[in-house]
Order: sequence, then structure tokens, then C-alpha cells
Amino acid sequence: GLSVDNIDRIEILYGPQSTLYGSEAMGGVINIVTKQGATKPTASVTFEAGSYESYHPSASFALTEGKLSLAGEGSYFTTENDRINSDFWSWNASAHGSYQLLERLKISLLGTYLQSTTGSPNDRFTNDPNDFLHRENSLIGTTLEAEPTDWWDVRLALSHNHDRDFFSGLVPNPPFANPDFTETTRVNRDQVDLQNTFHIGEQHRILLGGTYDDAASHDVSTYATIDQSVIDKALYGLYEFTPMTELTLTAGGRVDDYTTFGTKPTWRTGARYTIDGLGTILRATVGT
Repeated sequence: GLSVDNIDRIEILYGPQSTLYGSEAMGGVINIVTKQGATKPTASVTFEAGSYESYHPSASFALTEGKLSLAGEGSYFTTENDRINSDFWSWNASAHGSYQLLERLKISLLGTYLQSTTGSPNDRFTNDPNDFLHRENSLIGTTLEAEPTDWWDVRLALSHNHDRDFFSGLVPNPPFANPDFTETTRVNRDQVDLQNTFHIGEQHRILLGGTYDDAASHDVSTYATIDQSVIDKALYGLYEFTPMTELTLTAGGRVDDYTTFGTKPTWRTGARYTIDGLGTILRATVGT
């Protein structure tokens, strides 16, 4: 969970990206970059209000002091909406910090927390008076970035994500007066990603890395209890060739080993061309 108040920019990678990001990136990747410390200390407090008793206060800050950079934000939003039992509220907080340990070594920390509750009146003819969905999401991660040499970059990222959803569907449940129903779902995910980037001259770049992804879910409802888990271990590589400033060619492959359905390879090739003087970018990608 991440509020837009703490987003610095959003980057979109088009086409299959499974080589670097796994099977979840078949159609592309959206990379959300959070705000970091500012050159000069900054802070802001805002308050917005609207119809249906909608309120949205928020606050944020950013600063850099020597080798240390910090940024953080917090916000709250609530609205009653128009229909019965359609109210919504949420609050979130996030923080990002980085420290330059050595000239060629930096550590970054990121933490986010989001909590929300949404009324669930169902369709416009039902108007259930008390069903609701409560959600909690937290993420903590750390990244180490090093430059052992002028031509070799290393990036190690570790993260833990926790999600908890609770749905309450107590009587009455119009229009058929169904019995009480509740469901709680918990998901925990731990990830480790190691990337090595080698710059060979100005035209060649080779990226080699590996990931470890451990995800487990526990679902308890009125009718059943379901536990699921999957571990994915992967190795990947990507080659990037830039014969001219306007043109970049890429080719890569990845092998994933899942505890659920075995070992699976994926691949990707692509080209990117920028039309000089127009700024128009042409892309072509083929892969899995």
C-alpha cells in the first residue's frame, strides 16, 4: 500500500519483462519511485474537503544532511459517499531514508503502512446495511548499492510484505437473507534480489542476477480454511547493445524453479528507436 502523496515519479516498462521481474510481468512493469531527501529541507501540510463529508489531511517532509537523506509522509482520507453503507476511510504512512556509507556504497530503507475500511452495500437494489471490507498492508525493505569498479555495479534488495484482508458479511444479507459469512486472508511475502551490471565500453551492458521469492497465504472463512505457499528461485541475464545513440537492442533469458510447478524458462528480445528531432520513441518486444 502506497499513497500518491509520497510518489516522486512513475516509470512504465512496456512489453514482456519476465526476464528481470518474473512471470508476473508478462505485459509490462509499472515502477513506482518514492520521494527521497531534498537538497534543502522542505515540509508541507495540506487539507482538502468535499461533498459527502469528504476530508483529506496530509503532511510530508524531505531533507538531506551530509550523507543522510530522509523523506516521509502521512495522510488520512474519509468520505460518506451517497449510498447507505458506502462510506470509506483510510490512513497511511511511509518513509524513505538513505545513507552513503562509503564513496561507492549506499544503503536505503523504505517502510510503508496502509489501513482502510470500505462499506459494501452490494448492488443498488440490495443496500446491505453492514457488510464491510477491512484491509491492512505493510512493507519494509532495504537496498544496498555498490560500485566495486567503474564498470561493475551491484544491487542487493531485501523486502518483507504483509497483507491482511477481513470481510464481514453478517445478517441481514438482503435480498435472500443469507447466513453470516466472514473471511480473513493473510499473505506474507519475502523477497531477495541480487543484480550485477557490467558496463563494457559505451555500447554494451550485461546484467546478471538472481532472486528468491517466498510467498505464503492463510485464508479462513465461515466454510473453509485454505493454506497455500510457493517458493521461487530464479537466475536471469540480460544483454543490451547500443550501436548508436538512437537505437538500443536487448536480449535476455530467465529460469525459474517453483515449488508448485517445477522449472520454467522465459526469454525476451526487444528494440527501442528514438526519432531524432521529434522525441518519438518506437518500441518492439517479443518474449514470454
